[in-house]
Amino acid sequence: MTQDRVQPVKVFISYSWSSTEHVEWVLELAKKLVTDGVDVVIDRWDLKPGQDKYHFMESMVKDEAITKVLVICDKVYTQKANDRAGGVGTETQIISREVYDKVSQEKFLPIIKEKDEVGKPFIPLFLQSRIYIDLSNPQTFYENYEELLRNIYNAPLYTKPPLGEPPAFITTQDKSPLKTTHRLQSFKDAVLRNQGFATGLAEDYLKALISSFADFELEQKPNEPFDESVWASIEEFTPYRDEFIEFVVFISKYCSDVKFFEATQGFFSEALQFVKPENFLHERRHDNYKFVVYELFLYTIAALRVC
Repeated sequence: MTQDRVQPVKVFISYSWSSTEHVEWVLELAKKLVTDGVDVVIDRWDLKPGQDKYHFMESMVKDEAITKVLVICDKVYTQKANDRAGGVGTETQIISREVYDKVSQEKFLPIIKEKDEVGKPFIPLFLQSRIYIDLSNPQTFYENYEELLRNIYNAPLYTKPPLGEPPAFITTQDKSPLKTTHRLQSFKDAVLRNQGFATGLAEDYLKALISSFADFELEQKPNEPFDESVWASIEEFTPYRDEFIEFVVFISKYCSDVKFFEATQGFFSEALQFVKPENFLHERRHDNYKFVVYELFLYTIAALRVC
């Protein structure tokens, strides 16, 4: 199996030398990122004796090859940044100017390392409006670390689906929705939300579909062959057919409870009244129903076999 090639990414880590323990934590994070394919730039690895540390900071922040600047936020970093003190102060002056001057503000990503006694994260004023990633809790570290990796690689867990086509009732000439559309959508929403009354909504949809059959009763029109009337009625029923197929495919994929399939069986039992009318003299006037119900049955069998 081949895997898609992922474009290499490069990040700069901005942090404070708050304590030996904190520096070790930052270095461990950097090592973990490198292990996961991220090219990390950090002073402990990349700032050499004789180099200007302020120039180093500014070049890393402005470097277009650096796709992310990870700002490790703890109490000391936040205090120094807010007071513009030390290397952190100089660095935040560079970052804050870049934050407001550049369009791509997603480059600067706050990483929460420490919170105060009431659980409020330490974060510099110039970053407080930004969405951060919290790595301060060991219990949720790996879950949020995955979120960090996804952010760095621009591979979000949730992506916007492709734009679909407008529903048929929007584009049809009369602009009126089917009688059953709202009921079907309510049923699907209830299933996806795991709501216990979904079975009842499925039954409501199928009853509404049965009641709509009456709208397609054939009437002999003057100067129109009866067969053409039958075919025209079948064509008019097509949106209901397509919606029913959507219903059957949906329950096949998402509904394991036998009650949903029993409701579908009940629908076909009800539909037989249109296929075999009590008065055989009117049987020909039900030719469209014979075709429609048989077609719905075939689609149901096909959907159940595929899913």
